[in-house]
Formats: sequence, C-alpha cells, structure tokens
Amino acid sequence: MMMFSMDDMVPQNHMLRLIDRAIDWNFIYDLVEEKYCPDNGMVSKG
Repeated sequence: MMMFSMDDMVPQNHMLRLIDRAIDWNFIYDLVEEKYCPDNGMVSKG
C-alpha cells in the first residue's frame, strides 16, 4: 500500500498554506453536521 501525506505534497511556501492558516475552517462542521449519521459509519474529525 502506498501512503502519502498532503502536507508532503504541498510546498511550504505555497499560497494555499497561507490561506489555510488565515481562515478558521471549523465553521464547516456546523454546516455539514446534519449530513452525517450520528450512529452509523465513521465520525467526522473535528
């Protein structure tokens, strides 16, 4: 099995890293919470 990390794939100086650090993405969990089944399947990581 081949494993890789997205962190290894995106250069340290890439603009997306700046965006990721500037935005608090936790608001997304509230937006999609109703899409997840509370007692079946994998739980979302948050």
